[in-house]
Amino acid sequence: MPANLLIVDDDVQLVDLYREVLEDEGHSVLAVNTGKGAMLEIQQQDFDVIIMDLGLPDADGMALTANVKAIAARTEVIIVTGNGSVEKAVEGVRQGAFDFIEKPLRPQALVSAVGHALERRQLAINSALFQTSQAIFASQDPETLPQMIVEVAMKVIGADDASLMLPDEKKR
Repeated sequence: MPANLLIVDDDVQLVDLYREVLEDEGHSVLAVNTGKGAMLEIQQQDFDVIIMDLGLPDADGMALTANVKAIAARTEVIIVTGNGSVEKAVEGVRQGAFDFIEKPLRPQALVSAVGHALERRQLAINSALFQTSQAIFASQDPETLPQMIVEVAMKVIGADDASLMLPDEKKR
């Protein structure tokens, strides 16, 4: 299934390799080389998966992972690094990363990691939809249904506020 991917890495040759491999799989790929550039892109569009180098020139990859997850909770983050350790991998997972891969990585390992991240993202979306439908269908009181729909929708999409506009008797 095609996905919208963001690569955050300052190694131009690796970015070109990642882009080629992932575009061959049918994905849409955007690449930036700084943490600041990544944050700007994340605020402007939704990404299914972000592939991020831990050692960026302007940002700590762990802190950036936490920032990404705060803004885009359902976006999966795959951390890649040339100097990994068990401690860094554990910290990455604590910050919300889906996977932690050491460089140099084989193209098939990247494709596999992205595929698993996409499966996890889809599972989270399906789970939220299932919970939403269960909450709505469990409602016994039609008067509380609109409020319940708004509350569940806010929870599912992670919104701070929402409103539900219902037509009046004149269908306005």
